[in-house]
Amino acid sequence: MTGGISVVLLSDERCDVAAVERALDDVDVRTTSDTAEAVEALPACDCVVATSTARGRELLGATDGDLAVPVVVLTDDHGDRIDNERVQHHRTDDLATLQERVRDAVLADRERRRADARASGSAVDPADHEELAEREAAYRTLVENIPSGGVSLFDRDLRYTWVGGEVFDQIDLDPEAVVGKTIHEVHSERFVDAYKDDYRAVFDGERSTFEFEYRDRQFVSDLVPIRENGEVVAGMTMTRDVTEERERQHDLQVKTRAMDAAAIGLVLTDPTQPDNPLVYVNEGYQEMTGYDAEEVLGKNPRHLQGPETEEEPNERMREAVENAEPCAVEITNYRKDGTPFVNHVEITPIFDDEGDLVHFLGSQVDVTERHERERALARKNEQLEEFASVVSHDLRSPLAVVRGSVDLARNTGDLGELDRAETTLDRMDELVDDLLALAREGRAIDPDSVEPVSIADAAREAWATVDTTGATLSVVDDDTVDADPTRLRQLLENLFRNSVEHGSTSHRLGADDSVEHGSTGSRTPSDDSVEHGVDDEGAHGTDTEPTTDLNVRVGALDGDDCGFFVEDDGTGVPRDLRDRVLDAGVTTAQTGTGFGLAIVRQVAEAHGWAIRVTESASGGARFEFRVRCVDDRSTA
Repeated sequence: MTGGISVVLLSDERCDVAAVERALDDVDVRTTSDTAEAVEALPACDCVVATSTARGRELLGATDGDLAVPVVVLTDDHGDRIDNERVQHHRTDDLATLQERVRDAVLADRERRRADARASGSAVDPADHEELAEREAAYRTLVENIPSGGVSLFDRDLRYTWVGGEVFDQIDLDPEAVVGKTIHEVHSERFVDAYKDDYRAVFDGERSTFEFEYRDRQFVSDLVPIRENGEVVAGMTMTRDVTEERERQHDLQVKTRAMDAAAIGLVLTDPTQPDNPLVYVNEGYQEMTGYDAEEVLGKNPRHLQGPETEEEPNERMREAVENAEPCAVEITNYRKDGTPFVNHVEITPIFDDEGDLVHFLGSQVDVTERHERERALARKNEQLEEFASVVSHDLRSPLAVVRGSVDLARNTGDLGELDRAETTLDRMDELVDDLLALAREGRAIDPDSVEPVSIADAAREAWATVDTTGATLSVVDDDTVDADPTRLRQLLENLFRNSVEHGSTSHRLGADDSVEHGSTGSRTPSDDSVEHGVDDEGAHGTDTEPTTDLNVRVGALDGDDCGFFVEDDGTGVPRDLRDRVLDAGVTTAQTGTGFGLAIVRQVAEAHGWAIRVTESASGGARFEFRVRCVDDRSTA
């Protein structure tokens, strides 16, 4: 808006006065070439336009530098400038924008006079009071709503005309010291070179945002045009101190990078959303579970649960989330491919500065290997307890027999007692060998010792090392398994020995027969357990032989299963004993140690084979071993 603005045009003969007057066609122009006349007209005008730097200096000299109104000097050389806060320069070859420059200079001058009046306590022109109040209210609202910020106005000369805001208190800068100065006078040369074009673009109606540093603090400035009746009359900066915000962002970025790089699984859930969904998962979580982030974000963490997930730790986690409390559990979870793993989960609630719950942080660690080691250690401890039981019971009893026989031989001279002592010592030697074998066979298989082995060849070699009197071996078909040849032969030797010692059909367990757990001590006849294939006298050391020969068969499993079986046509394993017969110390024979089949289980587990105790077609014992297929077929 230029109506109501009066201008004195101080011309010289070198300027195209008519062109300048046309450029100022919307204002009241009084043209003169007399400097004195221009000075006399100053009180009644709003602005002076001098058509050259020389005329501008003449005007400045005639007023002793005390200009009552702003002066716009037309110049062809920006290097030839007049240093006065009331003087603005405008290029002669840009007359199309001269009228806007005059208007902006007048408006900026009015703002400065109002500011000076407020500062000096002078009365404000009543005609301008309402407009001034509206402007100040608007600027004050902006200032109050920009935390740690400030607001400033600037004119086309990029001169600040109004400044305010708490940001100036933070950087110890007086806003009044900025008013009336250009950005060249306020800011560094580096700042001006970087952002002067953004300031100037405001008067073309453009907005921009930039960041800068001042006195070791970070600021963000928004430059926006101020319009009146659709025309840009000034520019405004809205500046915020974002130092703490940037530091928080930096800390968050560092923490996020640390979480992303963590070897363990880390997740964040949002309890403010329905079902407390995942809103962040790191790479460790993705690697551990097999799920990509986009597959799980938005889901509840329970998506990792499956059929074997334990209810007790699951319930503890639910209660912790409901009560916004931390907790730690170990629970069975499932990867994307369906494989289970033991997950050590720790849940931590996260609260904001107001104490409101905003997230749960979950850390997750795959502890499957540790659990397997603990289970293996537990099995070893059980074995140690079993060994201690055997040593305390099954070795002490025969030792007592030996002592008694030696005493009788010494007192009576009956050397037959020494034979009995020798037999008992042989039994003790067998028991010690079995104990040592059980301890050794539990060791892991050396991968370098594994090779393809023929079941038929291994069976024949093992058969030749076992006392198989009264029994025959039949190899019905052959198969090849990856195994440690020595350990496989030991497995077969124990199976053959078990068949021969327990499989004779001369006696079968009756309804009242009991199962002995490793004892070799003497008992009363009513208490004695019955060993397969040995009558009551034979159980006490006579030479009674089985009445029926035993046939042992070895072959490959049928169908798609990979592995082999060993079976006999003897008395078999009672159904109620099949789940326990592989445990150390379990036997159905008075003279058995109860460790032979435990050795079989240890060797099978060391190879990673599955073992099943069942019944042969003839009702005898059958042991099936399912192994990993050589041609990578799946196992049952």
